[in-house]
Amino acid sequence: MKILLKIAVRNLFEHKVKTLIIGIIIASGVFILVTVNSMLDTSKKGIRENFIENYTGHLMIHGKTTGRASLFPQGGGMDGESKKTPTIESFFDVVEFLENSPQVKAFSPQISGSARVSVEESDMGFSILFGIDPEKYKEMYPQNINIIEGEYLDSNEEGILLSKSVVNMLKRFSKREVHAGDKILLTGMSFTAGTKIREVTVKGIMEFKNSQGQLQFVSLVSVDTMRALEGLTVGANMEVELSQEDTELMDMSIDDMFSDTGLGNLSLDNSTSNTSDIFNILGDSSESKALSETDSGAWYYIAVRLEPGASIEGFRKSIQNWFDEQGLENSTADWLQGAGSTAQASQNFQWVFNVVIIMIAIVAIIIIMNTLVISITERIPEIGTIRAIGGQKSFIRWMILLETFLISIVFGTIGIIAATIALNVTGAIGIEAPNMFFEVILGGKVLYPVISISALIAGLISVILISLIACIYPLVLALRIQPVTAMQSK
Repeated sequence: MKILLKIAVRNLFEHKVKTLIIGIIIASGVFILVTVNSMLDTSKKGIRENFIENYTGHLMIHGKTTGRASLFPQGGGMDGESKKTPTIESFFDVVEFLENSPQVKAFSPQISGSARVSVEESDMGFSILFGIDPEKYKEMYPQNINIIEGEYLDSNEEGILLSKSVVNMLKRFSKREVHAGDKILLTGMSFTAGTKIREVTVKGIMEFKNSQGQLQFVSLVSVDTMRALEGLTVGANMEVELSQEDTELMDMSIDDMFSDTGLGNLSLDNSTSNTSDIFNILGDSSESKALSETDSGAWYYIAVRLEPGASIEGFRKSIQNWFDEQGLENSTADWLQGAGSTAQASQNFQWVFNVVIIMIAIVAIIIIMNTLVISITERIPEIGTIRAIGGQKSFIRWMILLETFLISIVFGTIGIIAATIALNVTGAIGIEAPNMFFEVILGGKVLYPVISISALIAGLISVILISLIACIYPLVLALRIQPVTAMQSK
């Protein structure tokens, strides 16, 4: 092995240009892999901590759905299709389970939706709405919002904490400012309720402390307002049984209804009838009023934060087993699903980056392979002489592999050192996102990257594999060289 090492080192210095060509490719590859993956790892870690601490908790409980559950409304449905968003079954029983679980630190129920925002009956803005229980929400996320003006929501009355970005949108289009205490109109359109309009008081103007993408347009609204916009009333899911008389009326045409044999034979004697008689004809409306009240047990999601050290998967399995025992069609989603496209964009970008890197790696393999082929061709007399004096094929094989391994280690280390320096510098000054798209990718307006150990290991292993794959064909050529070749060469 000592002789092999000496020969390998001598050969690398003998062919400096080719060694540098391969080395620069390897060092550049390691630098890019380590730098970009470290940035993305830092971004992913920051996004994860940000969402868990401020928006989604560790996991999210939701009703049965065939799509992806997300705290953010997407096209009227959970998977982008226009469909009814399911509510949590036996909500109060689920709450009792969470309150009695030692693994749960806090939880916050929520209803998500969206609405047009109007000032003086003129549609000028749009907002994503989180319908919340103010007390539970504040307990779950004690420091995730800044109230710029006004005050926090009151549990006993309807109101809205309007997003600063939405306020700026309204100011830009309506040329007027919205302040705490003003009245605005929310127009919601849902699968269950159709179009609903609700007038609410602006309790305050707010912004999330670490917001990007969709989060900038999220406003917090009292849950009863959200239920009204979403059509979550007591009678929304009730099946109504019709009498035979009601069924017959439904089958009547308009002409029959107002003919002499239909409703047309109904007459009121003005001298004997009064308003109460008319209402008696319409029937008792108390039941319909009760059914139109918002359903206090209707919630789309419950965000759950666990105690430090608690097993997320362990708790997820235990609560799913409890759902199954109780016959409830509820389910759970992790923080990434709950965060929706805002958080998933960074992960998707890393997948795209890895695909690009694979394509670059293929090009690098071809370049390194061609360089090694040229080197082997120039060293035919040398390799032939080694074979002539008794060198076995295994000796040649290990000589070529050791040379390639040395290049990978030396220049890979140079790439790692350069990446570490670059990351330390950028980590000190920060990388500012130029627009909203990069805010989503970087996880905020400014990214302070740190070196990622996993990125270091992955970068070094990747470049060694690329180098070894690239030397397979040149190695085959070297092993075909016969001892007689050395005698035929000048």
